[in-house]
Amino acid sequence: MEAAPNTTSRFQGIKRFVVLMLENRSFDHLFGYLTAVNSQVMGLTGSESNQKDPNSPDDPAIKVGRASSFVMTFDPGHEFYDVQVQLYGPLKDTDPSLPPIANPAHYPAPMTGFIASANQAVDYSGDENLVMECFQPDQLPVLTTLAIEFAVFNFWYSSLPGPTWPNRFFVHAATSGGLTDSPSTSQILAGFSFQNDTIYERLEKADTAWCIYHDGLPQTAGISSLRDEYINPFTEKFQDIEDFFEDVKKGGLADYNFIEPRYDTGNNYLDGNSMHPLNDIRKGEELVKRVYEVLRNSQYWSDTILIITFDEHGGFYDHQSPPATVPTGDDSKYAKR
Repeated sequence: MEAAPNTTSRFQGIKRFVVLMLENRSFDHLFGYLTAVNSQVMGLTGSESNQKDPNSPDDPAIKVGRASSFVMTFDPGHEFYDVQVQLYGPLKDTDPSLPPIANPAHYPAPMTGFIASANQAVDYSGDENLVMECFQPDQLPVLTTLAIEFAVFNFWYSSLPGPTWPNRFFVHAATSGGLTDSPSTSQILAGFSFQNDTIYERLEKADTAWCIYHDGLPQTAGISSLRDEYINPFTEKFQDIEDFFEDVKKGGLADYNFIEPRYDTGNNYLDGNSMHPLNDIRKGEELVKRVYEVLRNSQYWSDTILIITFDEHGGFYDHQSPPATVPTGDDSKYAKR
C-alpha cells in the first residue's frame, strides 16, 4: 500500500538499510491478484486486456489471467522504444519504426501496447500473450506473504520508461545521466560517472559504512567511482553474496547494504535468480526467502529496514498509467545525440 502519513516516528531507531533489487517484473505481474486478499492493493479486476493490434477495433482482446509457467519462453522488449509502444500503443498509419511520443496531451497513457510490443520478440505465435499473465498469491508464496504481513507500495514506478541499466543508475545516483537505453559494451568498459556523485560517495562523506553484495559480476562495477573499489583485492566494499549471510550472523553488517542477485547474462539469464526472464522466477523467490529469514533471525531485525524492489517492469503488463516525473536537473552526458 501507499506509505501512511506521519510515519516519521516509525523510522526512529532504524540504524541500517538492506536493499535487494531484482529484475524486470511489473506490479500487476507479481501482485495484481493480491486485491482479492487485501482490498487496499490497487491490483486487477480481471477484465483488463490488450489487443495485438490496438488500432483495429475487431482485433480480439486478450485478458489478464493466471500465470501458466514460472519460466518465460522469451524476453519481452523493454528498451525505451519498446516501453513507448507498451504505454501508448503502436502509431497508426505511420512509420512503425517511430515510437509514440509521450507528452502531457497523451496522459494518462492507455497501456494498450503490451501484446503489440511482445509480438516483436516472440519465437512462437501465441507466446506474446504471456505478458498479460499475472501470478496469483498461491504461486508466489514468499512475496505474497511479505506483502501481506508488511507493506507493498501501490505506486512505485521505475524511474524512467526503459531498461535495467538506466533504472539501476537511478537507485545509485538519482539519475541516469541521460541514458535511456541499454549501454553499449564500449560505454560499459569506459565506465559511468555522475555530476552529483552516487549514494556511496555521500555515505563516505557522512562517515557511514556501506557494502555491495553480489553474485557474479555486479552491475555497479560499471560506475567509475566504484570500479577501483571492486577490483581492489583487499576491498571490504564489495563482497560475495554468501558473505552477506555470514555478516548478518556474525554481526558485521554495514549501515547501507545493497544486494545484487545473480544475473547470469552470459547464459541468457537461464540460471540467474534476479527474476529477469528467462530465469525461473522461483529462484528469485528463494533468494528473497534467504535474505528475509537470515535478517529475521538476527540481532539486526528490530532496527533494520529491508527494501525489496525491482529495477523496471520488463515488458510485462500493468494497468496503472505512470505519472509525469520531474527532470533530474543534472547533465545529460549519456543522452543519445
